[in-house]
Amino acid sequence: MRTVAQLLSAEPTLAVDRVAIAAVSGCADYTGTLTATDARGEEHRFRFVWDCAWKAEQVGYRDYFDLPDQIRAAREFGWDCFQQWERVPSAVAA
Repeated sequence: MRTVAQLLSAEPTLAVDRVAIAAVSGCADYTGTLTATDARGEEHRFRFVWDCAWKAEQVGYRDYFDLPDQIRAAREFGWDCFQQWERVPSAVAA
């Protein structure tokens, strides 16, 4: 859902008909490719990295052990922890 929220925020004029996500989830991150098909059947691909530890570093959130407070960042920023969001050509998306 976070990735779809990012798509809608980053591409508000894209008439999305379908979405497919190929991604891998880690401890603090979620990395992959989103393919959005528009109403005309054209595909739009985006490479992304959602990383709450990175966001915690960016805003200066530290936990009790002085590590990036990824839990707080994920809770407070929700979908808005994208370190990378870029449109990529269809042939390069894999």
